Amino acid sequence: VIAITKSNHHPAFNMVNMDDRGYLHLAHQDKDIVLRRQDGKQIYNITTLCYVTSPHAIMNQNRIMEGRVKGIVCSQEESIDIDTVIDFDVAEFLYRRMTEKEI
Repeated sequence: VIAITKSNHHPAFNMVNMDDRGYLHLAHQDKDIVLRRQDGKQIYNITTLCYVTSPHAIMNQNRIMEGRVKGIVCSQEESIDIDTVIDFDVAEFLYRRMTEKEI
């Protein structure tokens, strides 16, 4: 089981790859024609909030998504992944807002 959040991006609409010559191409093209991202299939972001698995899976699988994997949908506020200073600033802001409500 891994934690996931609903994404407001979709690879068939606003995610691209760049080729060797600098031209952009959609990262993923849906088989079905969907004109608006909101009408497409819901996409999720994998978060670093939690990973729950067995020791057997850790020892015998090479990738997180190998085998049967389920997801638990969490809010973006509880799933902040801090990789940059901006991420830290957002997490700090959300923490302060949350703790001020409790006072």
